[in-house]
Amino acid sequence: MSSVDLLTAVEDIQRAVNELQLKEQQLNQQLDGCLESQVEVTQKLTSLQDVVPKVDYLIKDTVKLDGLIKHTCELAENVSSKVRILDLAKNRVNSAMKRVDDVLDLKDCVDGVQSALKIEDYEQAAAHINRYLSLDENLVKATTIDSAEEGSVGGAFLLLREAEEHLKGIVNEKFDAAVSSGNAVEVERFLKIFPLLGMKERGKRKISQYLKSQISDNYKQHIEDMASTVTNEQREKMIYADMLMKLYELIAKIIEKYQPLVETCYGLGNMIPIVQAIQRECDNRASSILKAFENSRRFNLTVLGIKKPSRNVSDRVAKNPYERYDVREFDIVLNEVAAMSQRSELYFSFLRRSLRKAVEVAKSEGGDADLSLLIRDCELSHKMQDLIGNYIALENFYMQEITTKAVGLSQSYDNIAGAVTSSYVDDIFFILKKCIRRSLSTASVDGIGAMLNNAATLLTNYFNGILNAKIRCSFIAGSSIDLSGMLQGKLQPALTETVKVKNSFLVTLNDAEVTSENIIKLCKDLEVDFRTFLDQLDNNSRHKIQSCLNELSDTSNVFKTIVNNGSTQLCVSVIMPKIKIHIDSFISVSHDITEDMFDNYEMNDPFVQNLISCISQDIQIYKEHLSAANFDLLISLLTNEITTELENAIFRSTFNRLGGLQFDKELRALVSFLTSVTQWTIRDKFARLSQIAIILNLENVNEILDYWGVNAGPLAWRLTPADVRNSLMLRVDFRREDINRIKL
Repeated sequence: MSSVDLLTAVEDIQRAVNELQLKEQQLNQQLDGCLESQVEVTQKLTSLQDVVPKVDYLIKDTVKLDGLIKHTCELAENVSSKVRILDLAKNRVNSAMKRVDDVLDLKDCVDGVQSALKIEDYEQAAAHINRYLSLDENLVKATTIDSAEEGSVGGAFLLLREAEEHLKGIVNEKFDAAVSSGNAVEVERFLKIFPLLGMKERGKRKISQYLKSQISDNYKQHIEDMASTVTNEQREKMIYADMLMKLYELIAKIIEKYQPLVETCYGLGNMIPIVQAIQRECDNRASSILKAFENSRRFNLTVLGIKKPSRNVSDRVAKNPYERYDVREFDIVLNEVAAMSQRSELYFSFLRRSLRKAVEVAKSEGGDADLSLLIRDCELSHKMQDLIGNYIALENFYMQEITTKAVGLSQSYDNIAGAVTSSYVDDIFFILKKCIRRSLSTASVDGIGAMLNNAATLLTNYFNGILNAKIRCSFIAGSSIDLSGMLQGKLQPALTETVKVKNSFLVTLNDAEVTSENIIKLCKDLEVDFRTFLDQLDNNSRHKIQSCLNELSDTSNVFKTIVNNGSTQLCVSVIMPKIKIHIDSFISVSHDITEDMFDNYEMNDPFVQNLISCISQDIQIYKEHLSAANFDLLISLLTNEITTELENAIFRSTFNRLGGLQFDKELRALVSFLTSVTQWTIRDKFARLSQIAIILNLENVNEILDYWGVNAGPLAWRLTPADVRNSLMLRVDFRREDINRIKL
């Protein structure tokens, strides 16, 4: 109130009154709300009064439940303590019984070993020794202290130790005798006994030595002399691949036969060191086969020869007549190498599959088993890598030499009929497909990737260079040869062999187009061929092969560029100069005409029919000799040039309304003709000219607004506002002031 008393200005007093009234309204609203909720509050208070007696009952019941739970806990604790006492007693009883059983087993082992040795039941004797070895001698002796059995227990252990040594000697002697006599049944019998006598490591060494000897003996008996005794000519071509396959089959059969025995008697992870020993024997035998192959086929010498700096055949012959290679013979050697690689990869896959579980068990037990390292570091793997490296070099040389011969044997094109392509294009792609598929048969990721890259390099560098050279031959020092004159038989006297040059140019364009399509088709076919192989690879290997396939597919663009460049040269340098003369005549044909002139133009067209006739005459021969795709491309490029030149001519002319109508008729006739000679859509190339025709046919300047901006509808304007104004100014009957006044 003191602050109110200080107010002297009417405005301040009025403001204070308004604030007090607002507060009064808010308080009234709060009071109304409280009064409205009075009934609800009263009901809740009444219900709470009814609940209070029930709460008292709940408290009493809760106290009773708490006492019951405490009693139950005490009872459970008493029971569990008694159970623990019983469990401890049970464990002590079991321990005592086990000690008694151990003593009884010890006696049984003594009697059992002696009787088993007498009847030469070495398996049973080994089982008793194995049981004896599982006993804790100190614990058993402690059990019989202060008893009558104490002396006999010590003697039993002494007897069993002597029996153990005696049995070990017998098993070693019998095993060696079985190996010497070649008795496989006895060998397997005693191999099972070694782990029972605690000689697991010795048993693994014995079985490794035995299996290596089995491989060595079988190799000498059935494989070593295969190359010298073969009589079938077809089999002789693959004899070393067959020898490798026989070796791999021999090893696979041995592993499949003895793996269950080893895993059952020695443990799952114990097959790995045995396979490592077997692999060392395999390395030795496979190396001798590969060495014989290299010597017999002169493989390394051939690869060394093709890697020499002098790669030209004539140079090689001049230096040494015996250095000239018959690449057809390479085909046989390459097939054999591919087969050897494939069979080696199949063998490695067998090892991975056979040892997968063994490696998992070894790793789970803290071992350092690495299957990929075992295969990658073995001598056979290194030998096959070297072989594949030489295979890639020889396959690449074979592919290049066959391609060179195919190009050299291409026919002469003195006269051609229709759309001709060179025969060597199909030959080259047959060779490429053959070589790449052969690399796929090697099952080597590195070999396949290298051959895909070599094929891409051959196409991009070598074959691309051949086609580009043929294209350049038709354009001397940057000046074009009059191909159209040659095509019509009007040969230029200064040029020699012009018909061959002309035909070579057109055929080369067709070759480039077919090559581009063949690359795409080849890659699609290869993707189908590779599908099963890729599914078996890991992600990195699959990505590597797919990347190489993509690079090969991308070479298609190189040949599309040749087609585009060659067609552009043909269009700009040969065809357009004559057509441009007719287009330039558009300026000399008046389009500021009267109705009589308009009618006369309809009877005697002064421009477009001559232009169409010229185009038709010039492109007819190309339609006959170019492929459909190349001819359509040529028409597309020609259309671009025609529209550009015609637009330039239009902006150097003047029109009235009838002249605009005449131009529209001429444009429609030209579009109709060009559409009829190609399968491609070309109407969009005339979009600017069509829009200029619309502008030249307007009744007045402001009518352009019916077609522009928001009123354009589906019409997409290719002309800029400046182009529109320039087009309007071509009309002699439109005032410049009106044109400048419109807002675009």
